[in-house]
Amino acid sequence: MRMNRTAWIAGVVGVVVGSAALGQQAERTAKYMRVREDAGGLASTLELSVRTLTRAGVPVVHLVGAVHVADQSFYDDVQAFLDAQDLVLYEGVGGERPFTGGDVDGDALKIEETEARLRYTSMLLIAAKRESGAFPATLDALSHALPGVHPSVIERAIVDAWGTPLMVCMGEHWFQLISLGADGEPGGEGAAADLTIAFEGVRASVQPDVPRQPGIQQQLADALGLEFQLRGIDYDRRHWRNSDMSVEELRSVLTGGGTGGGGDEPEPGEANPGDQRTAAAANQLFRALSGESMMSRMAGVLLRFVGMNEGMRTTAKLAMLEMVARADEILEAQLGEAGRLLEVLIVDRNTVVLDDLRRAMDERPGVESVAVFYGAGHFPDLERRMVEEMGFQFAGELWLPAITVRLDEAGLDAEQAKAMRAMVSRMLDAQAKPGRAR
Repeated sequence: MRMNRTAWIAGVVGVVVGSAALGQQAERTAKYMRVREDAGGLASTLELSVRTLTRAGVPVVHLVGAVHVADQSFYDDVQAFLDAQDLVLYEGVGGERPFTGGDVDGDALKIEETEARLRYTSMLLIAAKRESGAFPATLDALSHALPGVHPSVIERAIVDAWGTPLMVCMGEHWFQLISLGADGEPGGEGAAADLTIAFEGVRASVQPDVPRQPGIQQQLADALGLEFQLRGIDYDRRHWRNSDMSVEELRSVLTGGGTGGGGDEPEPGEANPGDQRTAAAANQLFRALSGESMMSRMAGVLLRFVGMNEGMRTTAKLAMLEMVARADEILEAQLGEAGRLLEVLIVDRNTVVLDDLRRAMDERPGVESVAVFYGAGHFPDLERRMVEEMGFQFAGELWLPAITVRLDEAGLDAEQAKAMRAMVSRMLDAQAKPGRAR
């Protein structure tokens, strides 16, 4: 009976993940996304990477993986990392293109930057404890606790905006980080006042005041006790810039009106069947993501039902976690002949990011670090092009837990958990067979 329930839930979540896989691609994404299990097999965690690329004489670039629904703690980690960078290029079809804000000087900016670095260092300390089981003895020891992380990540985090090293007091399960402010002395007022952040085993998340969206991804998040990216992340930041195609650009390319294509151009007045299939797939995808289609409405009803029961919620989270980790191959199989959609969603949108990255290097002096915040499925193509076309090299990585599922919360023991994973894997193998959904 339990396995029948698992099959039903996996099918429901599969409907949603077929839409939520928008950011994925047919190339394997193991360097950017992975699933880890604990020793007893009773917990699974989807992790996304922050990969650092460097080239002499230009800003360090971090590829920060995004996922549309996740634990709020993941968005806390991502927010802390992104807020501490000089420039963030983020995904968002239809967003405003100009750089936001202007140059801000003075103590107010330094206070803002220091607060971001305190959160940034806090995130790194928590990551170090997650890897080794204990906080490092000093902030300088972070590099030993996180050996895969590029030194620039840590060096940037552990000093305040006035160039003074942060101070730390810590115990087994707590720490307090302190900046002494502009004067480098305890106490003071205004810019000279101390800035602190404390951790006592639990992070308090402050979510931005964003209305809940009716789309299927918000319904998925609500049903599974997760958060939706547009609520979990605050995009209203001075140094963040939308780096994506507009809706008009995307639709134009999907319907054969753009460049960035491939394939022969049709004769004047002649419709291209491939473009027609791709446009139909794109329209279906847009409707599903906005909650307009009948399939989305049905999935929304079923997901609300799933969310009523903790055992079913845990089972559904496991199915979703495994599906997201393999969404690249599943999406390719589901699209079938509409593979042009994959090319547009990945290659053409990555071209926008690369153009913006080059422009930022040329037009924004003083920028030392740039983060690209995009769906992990974009990164195989994007990293390859940064290496081949721009001369970057991989320099380090940091893994952040996005979704953690405790199977014992669903009343499963280790053997039952193993059987459930095996069943989900077989179902995904079937969905990933080319031509299945054409």
